[in-house]
Amino acid sequence: ADAVFVITSTVAVEAAQIGKPAFRVLGSLFDEATPFEAMGICKAGASMADVSAMLSAHLLSLGEGNPSREVLSAADTGPRAADAVAAQITALMAAE
Repeated sequence: ADAVFVITSTVAVEAAQIGKPAFRVLGSLFDEATPFEAMGICKAGASMADVSAMLSAHLLSLGEGNPSREVLSAADTGPRAADAVAAQITALMAAE
């Protein structure tokens, strides 16, 4: 994975341990109990409305030739991968 998005999970801690960037989706009842940004575990928190833009920005920040960046560039002609990820997160949050 090029990045990890979490709501409240030890996955963010695990990603940080192996050097993968983690971002947190805000809006959980546990936001205050899991200050991942303050702990340096997550790069930033974002609302669901901002997840797609945050993921796109991260992928575009990857170096030239990175396969994920190339996929994002190719997706400019159709549905964006970041939008699909955001839709999946929204569906999972609605199931809680």
